[in-house]
Amino acid sequence: MRRKALLLGLLLVSGCLISGQDLYDDFVIDSGCGGCAVGFVGTELEARIEGGTDDHDTAYGLRDFGGGNGWAGPIWTRDVMRLAPGQSLSANLAVFQLRDADDALVFEIYLAPDRTVRLWSPPGGLAGTSINASTGVVVPDDGVSTTAVEVSALRNASVVVRVDGTDRIVLGSLDGATTRNPRRLRAGIDHYDSAAGEEQVAIYHSKVNASTSGWLGPPLFARSLIDAQGGGQQVDALGVGDINGDGRPDVAVGGDSRLLWYRNPDWAASTIAVGGYGAGAMTLVRDIDGDGRRDVVTGEDASGSTVWFGNTPGGWVRHVLTAGAYCHDLAVGDLNADGRADLACVDQYYHGEIFWLEAPADPTAPWAVHVIDPARNAMGAAIADIDGDGRPDVIAGRAWYQNVDGSPWPRHPYTTMRDPARAGFDDYAKVTVLDLDGHRPPDLFVTLFSETPEGEVFAFLAPSDPATGTWTPVLIDPGPLFGVHSQAAAPFDGTPRHQVMVGETNIGGFDFGTNPDPQIYVYRLLGPPGRVASWERSLVDQLGTHEAQAVDLDGDGLPDIVGHDENTPGNGAVRWWRNVTPR
Repeated sequence: MRRKALLLGLLLVSGCLISGQDLYDDFVIDSGCGGCAVGFVGTELEARIEGGTDDHDTAYGLRDFGGGNGWAGPIWTRDVMRLAPGQSLSANLAVFQLRDADDALVFEIYLAPDRTVRLWSPPGGLAGTSINASTGVVVPDDGVSTTAVEVSALRNASVVVRVDGTDRIVLGSLDGATTRNPRRLRAGIDHYDSAAGEEQVAIYHSKVNASTSGWLGPPLFARSLIDAQGGGQQVDALGVGDINGDGRPDVAVGGDSRLLWYRNPDWAASTIAVGGYGAGAMTLVRDIDGDGRRDVVTGEDASGSTVWFGNTPGGWVRHVLTAGAYCHDLAVGDLNADGRADLACVDQYYHGEIFWLEAPADPTAPWAVHVIDPARNAMGAAIADIDGDGRPDVIAGRAWYQNVDGSPWPRHPYTTMRDPARAGFDDYAKVTVLDLDGHRPPDLFVTLFSETPEGEVFAFLAPSDPATGTWTPVLIDPGPLFGVHSQAAAPFDGTPRHQVMVGETNIGGFDFGTNPDPQIYVYRLLGPPGRVASWERSLVDQLGTHEAQAVDLDGDGLPDIVGHDENTPGNGAVRWWRNVTPR
């Protein structure tokens, strides 16, 4: 008997991303088996059977991850399982299966009567001959301990079974397989080889998924302090870059009493300038004057100007970049093809406009301010060639602005969704440009209604004509996320798959108050971007952050996260999250 997952209400909407539950298309139990059940208990999929006879031994969740012809190439799967307290087995228990586009079995993970994790593949599944191999790992029966079973498989090539991070089965030089591309997985209990009519078995599954881009273990982070007091001030903005030229990224911070930088790795603080800097403005560490040393761009509270401090052998020298724009968001790119890096600027704080700032031949001269959108209170900025004409365009808020070698800049919305709770925040969005589907035009990863308590995370897949076509929205996380002010793409887990960090704030701006449950997440794309089940959310920390950046601070080859507290009643802490993902 089949029961649709729709019977579980929000399951298909939220899936593993919101409630922690995995996403299944169907639930399957033996018809007429009163003791068979499959469904969620908290975040785990519980599968129960009442015996080993063929009409009493099936209860599993089914996911069609591949669609149509399935996924070509190697595939990685993961299943974190635990047995019920005191659970004993008298026969083999099939707990996970991978099946192809014709529903033929590719491989199966089963538990032997001694609860040992084993791999089975029938003739033609992964190779011409059958495979029956043991990992040697026993699943505990204490009802608490979990066992993570991951598989990397490519028919006619190889299979690796990894248990709790250790490779236990490694087989290569496979040939003779007749299966097609993998398409579906089953998690729960497919069958139990016992002949007993009454022998209750229960097993629990979580974090079940499949990927075409590498092992599925989530990135792991350890929180550390850079400065618990933020230099003795309320901190407003943060930027990263190698300020002293030693090859390590340093951290620049603006606050209500000074602009300073922290030297990596001892985090000794040095003052750049005294005064309020960075309130409602982005801080950028970048070589502005071309002398090989990184300078610091930020907003100056007192004057309402965008300024930059030149990093010279004799000390820091203040320059006015422009008095005509105060940039809450900045993006860097050569917008007029003159060989100099310009800036896209979203002025949320003073003007409610979107500008581009033209880099002058003399970098110490004021930058010319050009209007892109004269009446747009927005958030978020990026520069990328959206329409493929060779000219970089500007993405801000809910639209991209076409660079046509002059003004005006035609505005092309990628969405017209509106904040459901409050007016004035429709164009507040953190935007990251990514090629999610492997072909042009590029796509967008967006947190809509950021800074509000109604944040939602989407992927917007670009049409062939991004100016006139309809962008396809994929609701990755309906949230609501609170006060999102951090978003960065980086290979956090060490694989090339698309991954984006999204961070909530601890205390919201605009008098939104304290976040009751602040979180920092990493969203990873594990399959086709148009399927919600392909996106997995993992937790970095149950603590908020502001203006967090992704950068390898400790030089181990994995991107870390650095950010700060904002809107605090006292001094704001500066923190970093060291990436400790096993490799």
